Amino acid sequence: MKKIFAAAAMLFLGLNAFAQLNVGGGYMFEYAPVRIDGRKLETQERHGVYAGAAYNFNIASFGLGIAPGAYVAWTGGVTRRPDGNKDIIRDFGYVERHGTRHLSLTLPVYVTYSMDLGPGTAFAYAGPSFQVGLSLREYTKGKGSEGRFKSVSDNYYGKNYDDRVCDLKLGTGFGYRWRFIQAHVGVDFGLIDKAANQDASKHFHTLYMGAAYVF
Repeated sequence: MKKIFAAAAMLFLGLNAFAQLNVGGGYMFEYAPVRIDGRKLETQERHGVYAGAAYNFNIASFGLGIAPGAYVAWTGGVTRRPDGNKDIIRDFGYVERHGTRHLSLTLPVYVTYSMDLGPGTAFAYAGPSFQVGLSLREYTKGKGSEGRFKSVSDNYYGKNYDDRVCDLKLGTGFGYRWRFIQAHVGVDFGLIDKAANQDASKHFHTLYMGAAYVF
């Protein structure tokens, strides 16, 4: 047993010697088509930001690695109708907007590949990530004859609602690292239907781009 623990410790120390911590954030676009009985009801489009960290462990001499991480994202935006137009009502000075806001925590575990290219290093990654929804709310805001107004729904991840909190995503991306700075672009596809209603379906997909500091 002692030999097993010793071997595991040596393996961890060996991986840690070739590990890189990345801390950063950037822009995120979230796309969530909502369908009822196969017919598109609406599309939730949200823009926002994310921030977090990842640890890239090199496991092979030819650039192969594993990168677990965690990041928090906040997105919000106006919902689109089935015809593609934003859900905004305008009528003689009256304006009413309908949209959603989403706060989530995502834990990716990516397989990475990197190679020297020019003065820095190019890299690509792919793999699964586990997401936990923290808050999902609908809002209505605008202005009318009596001034501005705003209303926000309860959290749809709360105990009185049935939206599924957890999601499994499959993602991929690529980037470039130069000295202590790296930039990257990626996309995640939501695999789990977030709508608990059997007649409805809703998947959250994300596109993001950002930068990180490499320690």
